[in-house]
Amino acid sequence: MDVPAEIDTLIRDWALKYNVAVLLSVHGAKGSQSGNDHSAPTVKGKAFWSDYPENVNSTIYVSKFLADRYKDDAAFLGIELLNEPTSTTNESVMTNYYERAYHAIRDSGNDCVLTVMPLLYKQKPESLKTFMEGPKYSNVWLEWHPYFIWGYQNSRATELLDQVIPTEYRNKMHEWLGQNSTKKMFFGEWSLANAGQFKRANAESFEKYATAQVKIMDTATAGWAYWSWRVEGDDYFNGWSMRSVLRDEPLRKIVMQ
Repeated sequence: MDVPAEIDTLIRDWALKYNVAVLLSVHGAKGSQSGNDHSAPTVKGKAFWSDYPENVNSTIYVSKFLADRYKDDAAFLGIELLNEPTSTTNESVMTNYYERAYHAIRDSGNDCVLTVMPLLYKQKPESLKTFMEGPKYSNVWLEWHPYFIWGYQNSRATELLDQVIPTEYRNKMHEWLGQNSTKKMFFGEWSLANAGQFKRANAESFEKYATAQVKIMDTATAGWAYWSWRVEGDDYFNGWSMRSVLRDEPLRKIVMQ
């Protein structure tokens, strides 16, 4: 299997130079696990990954190949085994894949981090609660992607700031943490993008939105990653761009506190 030279450069050069740990993501599995554009579906909106055993076997092969290739690299943290499975993806096939991929990787003596995601619409404390727990399983993290854009198009700014983020989402995390799972929680994606309630031109409101989110993200026991590092056209502020956020001094202080 050929590996893009960029991945080698990232893990073996740039990450070492800038002291960054790299978690590789199986963002688009064969057949597509979500039907979304970023999972490379053959038919837009259709997920066929779990319909055919060869798709699952191929994904195990890829995960193990990458884990084996970078096993001894200092900057290699691990692998997100499947990004945002949703649509018609079969949950039983998904959890069976997680277990098979885990054993395939661990059988070579590789104890890298492996993150597992519930179905995207099941990011709840009860999802995967007792799944792949220690001590039988090691270095398994649960991954959520909390965004406050999709599904919140009709929410008011005050509702998001006073209820949804500080109360509803904090309660979800409080419930998860109260379960004393051996799996650490990792917020693998989040951003300051929103459905139009907060604009950077309104500094006070936007910074309250940023502060409320960061307070939640910082409760993740395995930390968080921003989506994404940069986007085209982020010379002006863009909530999808971490680079853009870090160039904004008030936001940089909030995010990096």
